[in-house]
Amino acid sequence: NSRKYTTVAESFKIIPQIISDEARARDNFVAFHSQKWLSPGKFVLSEEHAWEKVFVPFWLFRGTFRYDYSYRVGLKDDSGKIVEWKSMPWSEGARFVANENEDAMQICGTFQYRFDFIDTLKPGKVGVDMAVCERPGDMAEPDAIDMKRSLAWNFAWRNVYAKEERALRALLEQKHKNTSIDCVKLRLTGVPNFSKVVHLPAYIVRYTYGEKINVHGERIPSKFYAMVSAVSGRVASNEHISVKKSAVLGGIGATLAMGVSTAMRSMLGYNAAAWSFFDYVFTSSGVAAACALLAQVLPETIRQNKEYELFSQFDEGFNFGNNEEHLQVLKDREIERMLKEWTRWEQGTKDPCDPEKRKLWAENLWNAHRSRLEKMRILDREREEAQKRRRADSEREMRREARWGPRKRSIDTEGMSHKRNLDYLGFYQVLGLDPSNFVTQHEIKQKFYKKVLRYHPDKHSCSESKAEAKKVFQRLIRAYEVLKHPATRKKYDAGEWNEP
Repeated sequence: NSRKYTTVAESFKIIPQIISDEARARDNFVAFHSQKWLSPGKFVLSEEHAWEKVFVPFWLFRGTFRYDYSYRVGLKDDSGKIVEWKSMPWSEGARFVANENEDAMQICGTFQYRFDFIDTLKPGKVGVDMAVCERPGDMAEPDAIDMKRSLAWNFAWRNVYAKEERALRALLEQKHKNTSIDCVKLRLTGVPNFSKVVHLPAYIVRYTYGEKINVHGERIPSKFYAMVSAVSGRVASNEHISVKKSAVLGGIGATLAMGVSTAMRSMLGYNAAAWSFFDYVFTSSGVAAACALLAQVLPETIRQNKEYELFSQFDEGFNFGNNEEHLQVLKDREIERMLKEWTRWEQGTKDPCDPEKRKLWAENLWNAHRSRLEKMRILDREREEAQKRRRADSEREMRREARWGPRKRSIDTEGMSHKRNLDYLGFYQVLGLDPSNFVTQHEIKQKFYKKVLRYHPDKHSCSESKAEAKKVFQRLIRAYEVLKHPATRKKYDAGEWNEP
């Protein structure tokens, strides 16, 4: 019954199962929900709940990494108060290799299941021997791999980034014991050297427990699912509060509170009204019902509130600057933005939701990140070309001066020499750009479209304003025709362009 499968030009194998029946999986599930006193235990499932055998695909990577780091050190005075923050220069960190046996390099290859559940079922956590991989004949076909290799490598890179950032922060805190550490920044680069796919057998059960309030204010049953590894028996599931135990605890607490209050009033000399048997029953029943209702609705309400607060914090941190900043700063901000967006994706996909929507959300995030990185690479190339042009102009000017001598400069009445006008025809000015700063072709195009929409003659109804807008519009067209081509722009910047 041993077979090999091929997908995405890579071979993968099946890890053998140890738990061969769903009875043991059910026992492990019940034991997981019996660890705490308020846990529901065996009451969370009924006998009609069916267990499903699945094969969960995992991408396994091996990669080479290196990182640079920077941080701030808080300088303290004699009283221990921080008086100054000193920024440390960027330093080169370690180079290391992360292999497929590490948890960070094991990524679930499907969007069908929650990633926090899958984390407990990783091959590295269950102690699987990768050398022995055979497929049992009684198992169903494995789940399809719907995560691309590039996206899976991005998840592995983020895991390594988080791991190295924690280790670096601990190392710096140990190094600077008597000072404070802040703003630890990490620039991690990595290249995948090897990848393969394995399938981990597991059992999955879908059930309803408790209630939640939907957007219409209605109470509906909460749907959950749990997974049990068929290799180690580890359980991945939500933790629940027993409704029956909560009701019993609330009723007993109410009865004891009534009895204690009556005894205290008698001891203090107050005329305590006697509680009848019906008073005890009515009060205890009401408190028990309230506790049961809270046990059903409160956990889901608390989870939703935490998720809302977390998303609000992410939204506040999504201001990442503009293209006028240094390119490396833009890259650092892009990494920060990517980490925030993927953390939000992980928090937002914990509930049972449509796998296709979960997949579409992840692919859109990944494509947007790659698009922003490509724009940065284009910006980097444009800046390099501009620097080459400046160096070429400087070398040409040095050769000219070596042969013909320095240029003559006119002196004004105050004895100050006139500098060459960088925008002698006003092309940059009409577009709203400053030629003394670095201006990219993308910024010229962006400013031109913005100005054209504003000064187009059809946008103005008054004859005077229309005539004035027409002049500016023609001026914009002429300026853009010269500046949009690197060759003509180079002549204009060198002062060698003459209007025909």
